[in-house]
Amino acid sequence: MKSALFSAFLISLATVSAREPLDRPNVVLIFLDDSGYGDYSHNGNPTIETPAISKIANEGANFTQFYVTTPACSASRYALLTGRYPGHSGLGSWVIGPGAKQHLRTAETTIAEGLKTRGYATGMFGKWHLGSPNQKNGMTPDSLPLAHGFDAWIGTNVSHDYADAKLLRSDPDGTNPIPGYSELARDLPSDDATSTS
Repeated sequence: MKSALFSAFLISLATVSAREPLDRPNVVLIFLDDSGYGDYSHNGNPTIETPAISKIANEGANFTQFYVTTPACSASRYALLTGRYPGHSGLGSWVIGPGAKQHLRTAETTIAEGLKTRGYATGMFGKWHLGSPNQKNGMTPDSLPLAHGFDAWIGTNVSHDYADAKLLRSDPDGTNPIPGYSELARDLPSDDATSTS
């Protein structure tokens, strides 16, 4: 369960509003990989306790009708961010590996870009998994969140269990590890004695 909560933290997606007009609502999207409707206590799960997620769901809008055409993280993120079917992505795979040439195309319009046109400040916090700068794609920063409407980003470029996963932050090129947090994500401490990489 602790591993699942850590994963939920790493993959959450948040978009926050600018401070200008107070009549606009804050928009925060939390996106969890590989979870189902019945996995949460607020949806009736009698075994798994999810008090923090349940509190957020009960105090905000809990959207339960978001479906994707594939049960994989890159495809799900693509659908959520663009509102399009994953087959339109051109990614060639439902899960983008750390050395893949493919990444979210800059021609795609994301929800973050749409919110920015309405004056919102945007941030993405957690697992991106829609492309990484690497030798195959010319180390392009176009593969990271800053090129897709996000003002700030802290998270992993790929899933935390890839050998070269790093905790990254936004900077001019969006690829520098956070000082003090450049360890491989799979080597981060865990109090779960059964956790594996």
